[in-house]
Amino acid sequence: MEEIESRYGPLPYFLHQAFSSFVGLPDLSVRDLFWAGGVKEFTHSYLAGALFFVVDRRKKSPRASLSAPMQAQPLYIVRQRNGTHVCGGCSLHEGTLVIRAYIAGFPKLMRLRNRVDAEVVGKIVGIIRRLS
Repeated sequence: MEEIESRYGPLPYFLHQAFSSFVGLPDLSVRDLFWAGGVKEFTHSYLAGALFFVVDRRKKSPRASLSAPMQAQPLYIVRQRNGTHVCGGCSLHEGTLVIRAYIAGFPKLMRLRNRVDAEVVGKIVGIIRRLS
């Protein structure tokens, strides 16, 4: 957090209490924030300029919305067993996580065994962006 404060300055005081209600998480903690600023290029328009993802770690069962277009599907953070994290839309089919990764350089479609090769960390409920 010191690194983040040195780069971007301290979080304005009025946001300390209000931020949890903005994202709908009553007990927001630092464990709910995932650093995204190191990613050079996202391939999803919603993720442009993202610095952090706010993740609801209680929502680990991905559900695709069949009526919504691909770009409007919920986004999740998935942790692979090698320690890397993937951001993308995903669904669960018979024990297999099907992940549409939205990070440049990753395969567009990944199929991993749920809780063997990877696990869903949670659903992205907020994106903190850099100001342009």
